[in-house]
Amino acid sequence: MATNINIVYWENQAFYISGIMYVKKSKMLITFWLSLQTLSKFMQMKKIYLILLAFGCNLAVSAQELLPKLSPGTKSYLHKIAASPSGNLLPEGVHYKKRNDGKVCVSSIIQINKADATSIQAALNKINASVGTKAGIIWTVQVPVGNVLPFTKIPGIKYIQIDEPVVMPQLDSARVKTNVDSAHAGYGLPFGYSGKGVLLGIMDFGFDYNHPTMYDTTGKRYRIVRAWEMNATGTAPAGYSYGHEITDTNALKARGTDNNAQIHGSGVAGLCAGSGFGGPGKSYRGVAYESDMILVGVRRDSIGEQWMTGGFSDFIDGVSYMMD
Repeated sequence: MATNINIVYWENQAFYISGIMYVKKSKMLITFWLSLQTLSKFMQMKKIYLILLAFGCNLAVSAQELLPKLSPGTKSYLHKIAASPSGNLLPEGVHYKKRNDGKVCVSSIIQINKADATSIQAALNKINASVGTKAGIIWTVQVPVGNVLPFTKIPGIKYIQIDEPVVMPQLDSARVKTNVDSAHAGYGLPFGYSGKGVLLGIMDFGFDYNHPTMYDTTGKRYRIVRAWEMNATGTAPAGYSYGHEITDTNALKARGTDNNAQIHGSGVAGLCAGSGFGGPGKSYRGVAYESDMILVGVRRDSIGEQWMTGGFSDFIDGVSYMMD
């Protein structure tokens, strides 16, 4: 007898499965929810066959659909504790709390199926997890560190995100602390993400058009596609009546900057899309380091009054321009 078993639930140290049982003699289909211990007894009956749910069968719910979807951070935590030879349940990069009962817990945010709220609460109680805020279908949950695995198997929870500590890292470690390096490497993803093929719009002031990080990682290809200096005079972009648009690479390089008195835009552009070219080992690169850029310079003469010398219409026009 051929079988294909999917684990869908964990309770009291036992796994459960769901599916359909076909009784050949009576030609009956019966949906079932069984523990593996009970299932083993059925497997000894030669005239009973198991047909698991597939192809949108409406006789039962797919096992995979019952399991919560896990955030990349949650998958990373489970991977770390599984790979730890010492069974370390407190790896770095996770936000922990110590409850008043002394239990060390992993902080989590979950999205639930509203119809399953009662059963989810009961299941959380069984693993000694405590719920804090219930904002509709979004709950905060404290899960004892030893019960995280069964927590990820509770039916009715749609999504689990293990909380990460809010940190203020130095810029030389920001990519690591915010897991951007994991996205670059493609950890837990179908492939790595570097911004390649993306056109990124940045609105600020004080852009250095000739900064090495504006080039690609080889230093050969210039990545600024165009710029709109809103408070300059010259050729306005199509559809607008003010400012100066620069679309030619040589003209951008000759122009040098949108504001000689400021450098803030260069820093922001570097964080968003800097290639790291020209820096030590190309280690100081931005999030989307292979993207191209559109820059909108909202010229300011004083950082302290940067929003006093412009208006919200600037931001609306700037975003619209970048999206055109």
